[in-house]
Amino acid sequence: MIVQDKLENMEYFGAVQFFKEKANKSLAKYPGVTSMMKPVFGNTTWGFNDHYLSDGDWIVTDDQGNRKIYSDKKFKELFSCEDEDKDIFRQIPFKYVAIQFNKKEVEKYGLIRFPMLEKKIDTSETNVHYENVKRTDFFGKLFNLYTTEKQADEKKTCYYQLKKHPSNVRSVVHDGDWVVTDKEGKSEIYSPDEFYHLFDKVSEGK
Repeated sequence: MIVQDKLENMEYFGAVQFFKEKANKSLAKYPGVTSMMKPVFGNTTWGFNDHYLSDGDWIVTDDQGNRKIYSDKKFKELFSCEDEDKDIFRQIPFKYVAIQFNKKEVEKYGLIRFPMLEKKIDTSETNVHYENVKRTDFFGKLFNLYTTEKQADEKKTCYYQLKKHPSNVRSVVHDGDWVVTDKEGKSEIYSPDEFYHLFDKVSEGK
């Protein structure tokens, strides 16, 4: 399934496109922009926070007042116009591939549809108890000695997790969870409630 970020979750930004000709006349539309000297050629250009500005670049401001520079091409990939008169833009939702994890299917067919996951076996002990057992060494037999030994049944539990993941990202997938993969091949796991809150279906693409 192809999904995208829910539009209502996308953030708003202020954005203004930079042009040298306008900057040469006035910096009123470009607060924070200053003249900068290029070290190699020694000529003066315009810049913002040690970033050289080129004609057509966009200065983008978030709701906290933080600003970042984008090329015209990158800006058009990430933002769409919300209110042209006020220079308000909204993030364009990213698209992902989403597959719902079905444990019965995986047990039957393996990880054919989930190359981003790996199978793990967790071994634990159950029915733990201690028994007095007769020692079989020389002194144990000679003096009829006993020792206490731990007795337990071994239980193996199978589970599946992401092969690659940051330490702060949920890695174990449960039945019914969604595995969502972005265009860079990075996958994350979401519960059904999280998934339906964050994403909209675009198509049933395979």
